[in-house]
Amino acid sequence: MRPDPCKAPPDGERAGGVALSPRAAAQAAQRRASDPDASAWVGASAGSGKTKVLTDRVLRLLLRPGTRPGRILCLTFTKAAAAEMAQRTARRLGEWVVADEETLTRSLHDLTGRAPDAALRRRARALFAEVLEQPGGMRIATIHSFCQSLLRGFPLEAGLPPQFSLIEETEAATMLAEAREATLASGRLPADAIEAMAGLGSPEDFSETLRTLVKERERLGAAIAAAGGVRGSDAVLRRRLGLPAEGGEVEAVAEAARGAAREELVRAAALLRGSGNANDRARGETMKAWMDLPEGARAARWEEWTAIFLTAAEGTPRKSLATKGGLRDRHEEAQSILAAEAERVFALEESRKARRLHAASLALLALAQPVLEAYTARKARIGAVDFDDLIQAARALLYDPGSAWVLYKLDGGLDHLLLDEAQDSNAYQWEIAARLAEEFFSGLGTRPEGEEGPPRSIFAVGDEKQSIYSFQGADAAGFARWEAHFAQAVQAAGSFAAVPLNVSFRSTAPVLALVDAVFADGPARRGVVEEGDTLRHRADREADAGLVELWPPLVKPGNATLEPWHVPDEPVAEADAEALMAESLAARIAHMVRHETLPARGGRRVRPGDILVLLRRRTGFSNLLVRALKARGVTVGGVDRMRLIEQIAVQDLLALIDVLLLPEDDLQLAALLKSPLCGVSETELCDRRAPAPSRCGGACWSTAARTPPPAAPPSGWPTLPTAPTSPRPTPSWPRCWASMAGGRASWPASAPTPLTRWTRC
Repeated sequence: MRPDPCKAPPDGERAGGVALSPRAAAQAAQRRASDPDASAWVGASAGSGKTKVLTDRVLRLLLRPGTRPGRILCLTFTKAAAAEMAQRTARRLGEWVVADEETLTRSLHDLTGRAPDAALRRRARALFAEVLEQPGGMRIATIHSFCQSLLRGFPLEAGLPPQFSLIEETEAATMLAEAREATLASGRLPADAIEAMAGLGSPEDFSETLRTLVKERERLGAAIAAAGGVRGSDAVLRRRLGLPAEGGEVEAVAEAARGAAREELVRAAALLRGSGNANDRARGETMKAWMDLPEGARAARWEEWTAIFLTAAEGTPRKSLATKGGLRDRHEEAQSILAAEAERVFALEESRKARRLHAASLALLALAQPVLEAYTARKARIGAVDFDDLIQAARALLYDPGSAWVLYKLDGGLDHLLLDEAQDSNAYQWEIAARLAEEFFSGLGTRPEGEEGPPRSIFAVGDEKQSIYSFQGADAAGFARWEAHFAQAVQAAGSFAAVPLNVSFRSTAPVLALVDAVFADGPARRGVVEEGDTLRHRADREADAGLVELWPPLVKPGNATLEPWHVPDEPVAEADAEALMAESLAARIAHMVRHETLPARGGRRVRPGDILVLLRRRTGFSNLLVRALKARGVTVGGVDRMRLIEQIAVQDLLALIDVLLLPEDDLQLAALLKSPLCGVSETELCDRRAPAPSRCGGACWSTAARTPPPAAPPSGWPTLPTAPTSPRPTPSWPRCWASMAGGRASWPASAPTPLTRWTRC
C-alpha cells in the first residue's frame, strides 16, 4: 500500500507554491512549534519528534535575551521522559560551549532557521554555565514531582504536615489492604451489603474496585456529600436509573407474575395449543403449565416465562412467537398478544438490570466509604500522602481563595509552561496547568517582569491517538478541549499556533498508509479523527521499502477425537486460536531468519535481532510465541516483563523451601523430586510410591528413600569460590550436590526432616 503521489499536500507542506519534501515539511513544522514568540499546541503523531520539538523550544527560549532558566517549567508524564529531556538539553548546551564557530553557526541555524549573529553565538556559549549556576538546575519534572515541591513549600496552606512523606504505590496498596481488612473485620458494616458484594465477585474483584475508587475518591466523596450521604444516594441512583422511589426486584417480579395470567394470554396459549405447528403447540403447553402454577411459584420460576418471549443470547423480544401456517386466520391475533407480552417482559428485565445495578452500587458505597475513610486516616496518622493526594492537594491549594498569595508567588517565578504527553493528563492535572498559566495572558502579566524577553507562553505536545492511561484517569478528549480554552485566552494578548506533526521518522510509507486507511472511515475513526479532518501521515524514509501482510483470522479447530478406553502415551495438545497464531507467527519468523535477506542492509540475511513483535497487551500469547520460537531454534530475548514467582526455576526452589519448612507437604515434595534438583521421573514417582507410614513420613518420603542418587550434578552448575576470610570454607556446588544426593540416598522411611542435611553442605 503506497500513498497517492498525485494528492496535493496541505498548505503546511508547501513553501512558495512548491511542495516540500517530508523532511523539509517536518523541519518547518518543528520550527513553528518551537517559536518562542508564540504559544503553541502541537498534535504530534508517533515517531514525529515530540521530544525534539520540546527540547528545541526550551533551547530557543533560553537563547532569547532576558529569559531566565529558572522561570521555565516543563512538566512531563514520566520520570524517564523528564530525564531524557534534561539530558538532551544539557548535551546540546555542552556542545555549544566547545563547538567551533562554523559548527555552532550551523547548529543555531538548524534550530532557528536563521543565520545567527555574534550576540546569539555568545549567548549560546554562555547558557551552559548559566543553567549550571541555576539553583536546582532546569525545572524539568513530572507533574507529581512539581506538586510535591509545591506542597513542600506551602504545607500548612495545603493542610498537610510540614514533614509529610510520600508513599510509593506498593506501600499505598498495602495500607489500603490493611484498611480494608480492618474495616471488614470491625463488625460495623451492614450485613446485607457484605452479603450482596460477596455474591457479585471475588475478594480480588472487590480489592481491584477499591483501588479504582481510591483514584476517584474526591469525586466520589463530593457526589456522596451532595446526595446527603450513602442513604441519600439511594434516591439519586433511583432517579438516574429511572426506578420508582420504593420497591425492589422481588416485588417487581411478583407484580409482573400476577399480570401474566391475564385473559388474553390464556386465550393466546389456547390458540397455540390448537395450532397445526409443533413449535406453537410446545410454546402453548409451556405457557399453560406456567400460568397454572400458584402465584408464588410463578414468581419463583419467572425465568421460564421470560425464555418463552426473549432470545437466549441477547435477551431481546423474539420476532416470531406464532407461525402463520399453524394458526392461519388466528395468527395475527395471537402474534399481537404475544408480542405485547414480550415487550412487557423485556421492559421488566431491563428494570431488573437497573435494580441490580442500584443494589450493587449501594452495597459498594456502604462498604467502600468506610474503607476509604480508614485508608485516609491511616495515612494521616503517619503524615503520609500518595501520588493521587499530591495532585488533589496541589489543585485544592491553587484554587483556594485563602491561598491567593501562593499563586502570586508562583506567578512571579514562572514565565513559560511546557506540557509533555498532554494527552495522558487527567482532569485535575489540566486544572493545575490552567491555574498556573491563568495570569500569563491578562493585563501586565503578558510579559515577564521588566518587559524583557519573549512574551509569556504555554506549550503543549501530545497525541490523542496515543492516550493509553485511561485506567489512571487520563482525559484524552481534554487535549482538544483545553486547546480551545488556551487559544481563546492567548489570542486576546498574543499569538497562538496549532501545529500538527505528521511526518514519521520511524515507519515506512506502506505502514503509514495502512494506518491512514484503517482510521479513514467506520467505527475506528470515531474518537481518533475529528469530524471534517483527514488522518494523513508522511514518511521521512520515502525511499525505504516496506511491506504489510494481512493474515486471515484464525478460529479454534475442532477437538481431537480420542479412541475410547485408550490412554494416550503422551498428553494430547488442544490447539486454540492463540496457539495456532503463535505457531504460525513462529514459523514465519523462522523462515525469514533462514531464507530471507534485507536489501536495505546490503543484502545480508535477516537476523533475529532485526525482528520486533508488538502485542496489544501482555497475555499468555507471549509465552506461547516464545516457546514456539525456541522450539524452532530462533534466538529470542523473551518477554520484556515477567513475574519472577511464575518462572519454573523459581517455583522449583520455592518447592525445596516449602519441603524444608513443612516435610509433611507431599505435593511440594513430589514437585521437588520431579524438578532438575532431584531428577526423578514421573514414572519412577508413580512406580515406587508406597503407602504413607505415618503423618511425618509420607509416600513421597518412601519414594525418595528408594530412589538412587544421580551420578553427577546437573550440567552447568557453577562452582562457588571459597571465601578466604571465612572460618568455614564455602564448598562448591558439585560437592554440595553430592552431599544432597548422598543424603537423599540414605533417607529412612520414618525420617521426618532428611532435607535439612542438604542445607549443611
